[in-house]
Amino acid sequence: MSAEKILELLKTVERKGMEDMIQWLNDNNYWTAKGSKNYHGNYAGGLVDHSWNLYTLYIELQEKFNYHVPVETSILCSFLHDVVKCHAKYNGFTDNIQGHGRYSTNIVKDLMELTSLEEQIIQFHMGMYGCLGYYDRHELSDVQTAFNNKMVKLFYFCDDMVSQFVDVKR
Repeated sequence: MSAEKILELLKTVERKGMEDMIQWLNDNNYWTAKGSKNYHGNYAGGLVDHSWNLYTLYIELQEKFNYHVPVETSILCSFLHDVVKCHAKYNGFTDNIQGHGRYSTNIVKDLMELTSLEEQIIQFHMGMYGCLGYYDRHELSDVQTAFNNKMVKLFYFCDDMVSQFVDVKR
């Protein structure tokens, strides 16, 4: 997927700090970052490909199940849920105490406003894997509570499906 198409979508979001967020993406390796170190999208540009695949599936399943979030929420969460992976030092596991969902949420919140739903979607996008200690540091009860919102749960399922079945390991 081209950076131009993603930038076009991001620029449709009318939110305080969006320009700062786009500048951060440009300054922090977003367009060439890997989707993961060892798994899905482990190639230059893999993060962008993964995020695009997630976005398209999330939109498709919202239509299929007739559950919807605002379009800008789908855009922001899909393209910003893994921004921590732009950091060269990030290894996908235990290099930060927050876990990558929480860390990505905090990076975005430092630059722009997020709704409480967007915070939940990004923070809990690892679902049950966020309880294992490798990727995040959530209590299972926190994930269960977040998953009471079907759109948080659907985003997790989309991320997991894209990671497992769509994105390729090279």
